[in-house]
Amino acid sequence: MKSRNLLLAACATCLLAANAVNTGNHTLSTAVYAIKGNDTLYVDIIQPKDSVTANCVKRPAVIFLSGGGWENQARRTALSDTYPLLPYFAGKGFVGVAADYRCDFARARKSGNIPDKSIGEFVAEHRLADEGVTDAIDKSIKTAIDDLFDATSYIIANSQRYNIDTERIAVIGSSAGAITALTAEHALCNNTEKTRSLPPGFNYAAVVSMAGGVWSAANSDSLQWKHPPCPLLMFHGDTDPIVPYATLKVPQKQWNMNGVKDIANQMQRINVPHILHTYRGMNHDAAVVPMNTKLDYIYNFLRQTMLQPQNNTTLSPTSTQ
Repeated sequence: MKSRNLLLAACATCLLAANAVNTGNHTLSTAVYAIKGNDTLYVDIIQPKDSVTANCVKRPAVIFLSGGGWENQARRTALSDTYPLLPYFAGKGFVGVAADYRCDFARARKSGNIPDKSIGEFVAEHRLADEGVTDAIDKSIKTAIDDLFDATSYIIANSQRYNIDTERIAVIGSSAGAITALTAEHALCNNTEKTRSLPPGFNYAAVVSMAGGVWSAANSDSLQWKHPPCPLLMFHGDTDPIVPYATLKVPQKQWNMNGVKDIANQMQRINVPHILHTYRGMNHDAAVVPMNTKLDYIYNFLRQTMLQPQNNTTLSPTSTQ
């Protein structure tokens, strides 16, 4: 069955990649990166037009994960006129990748194994300790991380086709996508079993989180990192009622949602390049606001960390608005 799925994915990739669409100075194509049960997972790839030609210089890449509480996700959010994040980065010489991931929390709600509420409602009502809820969140995040790593593996395996520099791949996530991205980076730095689909020693060049955090087992007072994480840029509203700014503990279930405030403090202690950009008085809107008001800011962070890493020391670790 696995070989059949790989064959189907390969055939679909060839068919979809052949239908690349030119959009001004960019080329947009769609490919299947995995087939998992009844789920067919796609990536949209937007490239500067000159990067499609043979012998082009290898380009940095950004992978985008949308939000949606692991109930729905819209990979093309960052390709829209409203949130033109990936076209912006293609204009700066990056290859932009919008990736699907599976939404297991929606399946948990439909199964009747948990009350029919969104994650935001469980957080707001202080009901994360309800039977089955933290297990459903944990499974949803792990499933999304599996899909992120498989999308990354697809990009690495096809780096010649897309002219991607595999040592300069960043992840940008919004809300659930940001939690997935930051928790995936934590998994990579701790060499967990989930990372084995990626080449040995691989790590992302940077992670940009818009209203995210790190989901982890509550086995210590702070997150553990066997290896230092990549540079982190974290946007967050300090009154976010859905994804907490500070760490939210669920002691009854032995899980923590590690907030960016505490992550930034830890990065400061272990000397990891990072920026925590705090929106004072903002709620969960920080999950989308940076996609149309902070594009230059994000680019400058990636330029300093991915393209000119010798300038890491010039980063200011905190910023407020």
